[in-house]
Amino acid sequence: IHDIRNDPEGAGRVEARIAQTHFRRGTREKGIARLASYLELLDKPGATEGVRRSLAVLYSALARLYWARTQFAECRDAAERGASLSHTVADTGTLAEAEMMRGNALLWLGSPDEGIAVLETAVLLAERPGALDTLGTALLTLYLAYAVRGEFDRSRECGERGVAIANKTGDTDLLAMHTANLGLQYFYLGDWEKACGYLERAVGLARSTQPSYFSSLSSAYLGVLRKAQGAWDHATRCFADAVALARQAGNHEVLRYAQSRLLELEVLQGRPAEAIASLGPRVEVSDLTWWYDVLVLSVLAEAHADTGEAARAEAAADLALGRARLMRNRVDGVEALRVHAKSLSMQGRAEEARASLEEALSWARSMPYPYAEARILYEYGMLHVREREPEKARGRLYAALEIFGQLGAEKDARQTHQTLEATKLASDLCQDGLFRGHDRASRGSR
Repeated sequence: IHDIRNDPEGAGRVEARIAQTHFRRGTREKGIARLASYLELLDKPGATEGVRRSLAVLYSALARLYWARTQFAECRDAAERGASLSHTVADTGTLAEAEMMRGNALLWLGSPDEGIAVLETAVLLAERPGALDTLGTALLTLYLAYAVRGEFDRSRECGERGVAIANKTGDTDLLAMHTANLGLQYFYLGDWEKACGYLERAVGLARSTQPSYFSSLSSAYLGVLRKAQGAWDHATRCFADAVALARQAGNHEVLRYAQSRLLELEVLQGRPAEAIASLGPRVEVSDLTWWYDVLVLSVLAEAHADTGEAARAEAAADLALGRARLMRNRVDGVEALRVHAKSLSMQGRAEEARASLEEALSWARSMPYPYAEARILYEYGMLHVREREPEKARGRLYAALEIFGQLGAEKDARQTHQTLEATKLASDLCQDGLFRGHDRASRGSR
């Protein structure tokens, strides 16, 4: 109809809505092909203002599709073209969409500070014309960027604003995502009862609507909570659901994230060799993205440590730490530091291990992230065990046990209690002059 009426702007907006449907349904290749053919017809020198308005919308829509395809450089280029065209026609709403996608691309291309700055600009722009879809979606990425930094006040604000916007627009997909984000936030902060309420609601919301690009995240985040609580069978089902939904929707980011969490469970359940085999002989860092790279490299490091390959564990942990520092990722970085310390301790490099643990504790307490703090304290206790310092070990382990108990981390609490019992025996042997080191407790019995 818009083509018959010679209304390129109206036609462009219809094409952009069709592209959004392809984005959510996981048919990005079809969407990209359709937009590319349309852009080839329209993007000519001397285009009228109406055509330029249409082009701005189309390039911004194309950027979303490229991002979902993990073609981040192409996403950035399309977004920059959309932003440039939006400026020429003073279309603030489309400019907000283009800047949102440019900010996303910059984050995934390894420029976190610039990416956040651009996303904050996109939020301000979207507020002016009331571009609620753009505003709600930009807040999703901003939440993630601030959360991994441990800037929980800012990430909570993004989540709460996102929930309010999704309730206003009736967008169930968006509401599920923001609700899940708030649930993960409370998990980090140590309020697991509140986290459970948000995450179970998010999963229910995701299941109440047609499967889409956003459907898988709620199950993945609920799995994170269940894993920490020690409900490993439930956690496995959550991650498996997330893998299936993400694969169906072509959401490569959540797919890799949930797969990494399943590998983490393999390691926790005493199957590190299987986790290493699943990852393959060589993990290419260039193939990983910032959302899950620190996680999967830390899991690999732990797996190597638990098979006695301390040098390989150290190498993987070093890679994880490098990525964490680049992206200001303290939430996953604390785990990388913990495993790094473990690998150093296994090699008898106690002072270096202690330095990593002190840095990890500083990060965890400053956010705060009590579950990570307790895991670090446990590892600190094991360092003292390896150094034949049972009294110091018990102090660290009791501190870890108190936090695990308060949180409801049942398997961690049980393992810590068993390690304390073993450490008490070691202390008695030490007093009798029989202590020869004790590392078996580092594995525990979960």
